[in-house]
Amino acid sequence: MLKKIFNQKILIKEKSMEPTLKDGDFITMKKIFFKYKAKRFDLILFNFENRNYIKRVIGINNETIEALNGNILIDGVEIKEYYLTNKINFNFSKIKLKKDEIYVLGDNREMSKDSRVFGPVKIHNILSFYRV
Repeated sequence: MLKKIFNQKILIKEKSMEPTLKDGDFITMKKIFFKYKAKRFDLILFNFENRNYIKRVIGINNETIEALNGNILIDGVEIKEYYLTNKINFNFSKIKLKKDEIYVLGDNREMSKDSRVFGPVKIHNILSFYRV
């Protein structure tokens, strides 16, 4: 399958990715036309309920993800989130991702509407990405 990727400039209009991306910043992302292979910590633009969101990929297909006291565990192993400056305490139970799903979180966990609210994101809903 042919894979075409073009760059697109995106204006940030929310605070859920601070301090990485601030309201009013621009980010150049790669627009996806065919298939996206998720990589942990990518920033993605996706559509959910007719609204676009930018979040960070935390869990990828076929992994089990959970949060204990603000720490993210993937298949039982804690991941290091180097980009967080203000860590908050939160929990969620284990979720087993399907082969076409990813789990996303905002960097500003107190203000972010993300997979903790709307569940895993389907790969086909991803519009663009920025590989970190």
